[in-house]
Amino acid sequence: MILVKEDIPLHTREFADEMLKETGHTAIGKGGKILATFIMKTFLDKNLLEDIKEEHRKYRNK
Repeated sequence: MILVKEDIPLHTREFADEMLKETGHTAIGKGGKILATFIMKTFLDKNLLEDIKEEHRKYRNK
């Protein structure tokens, strides 16, 4: 997600200041909705959850 128009490094005072603006608030809200949607889809679709677990097992056993 693009939050700022400039290349501002994360975890800096400048980035924190940008997060206090309306665009920052909007981005945080949209991010929360994206996470909530992912959690609900994962919770409601057991096949999806099993697929995620299987992919994770494959990744961890490389």
